[in-house]
Amino acid sequence: MIYNYIKDKYKEGEPIFFSDIYDGTISKPALTQQLSTLCKKGLLVKYDNGIYYIPKKTRLKSAVGPTADTVAKYRFIVKNGKVDGFYTGNTFANQIGISTQVPHVVEIVSNNTNSAPRDVIIGNRKFNVKNHLQPSPMKMFTYYKCCIYCRI
Repeated sequence: MIYNYIKDKYKEGEPIFFSDIYDGTISKPALTQQLSTLCKKGLLVKYDNGIYYIPKKTRLKSAVGPTADTVAKYRFIVKNGKVDGFYTGNTFANQIGISTQVPHVVEIVSNNTNSAPRDVIIGNRKFNVKNHLQPSPMKMFTYYKCCIYCRI
């Protein structure tokens, strides 16, 4: 039952967060047990604490999962098609092409966090996540983009 719900809602290799699956109809320990059973059967793979994915089969019959950047993007930047954050610092400058530096620590501003600025480790990557005070990060993203292009 839970696997059919997951299979319909999520694609292969897409991160599945425990908080997104849990809707209160069954208890958290029961849901954890069902996810554990699916992991033992090989239908799901546990990426990290509270993060799962449906393994994507390659031509060589091996399973491939999401990268740390993909998990961070789904967790802090875009969730269910809604933009909740954006990249800042050297990551942003690299993405729009004004810098060739690739930062070791990726900086993200997001409304999907409820605490002070902190470092989050996902997989083997480090992300510096900050809370955004504006209700719409897309407005701020557009402002930053305009400032960079206009050299303000």
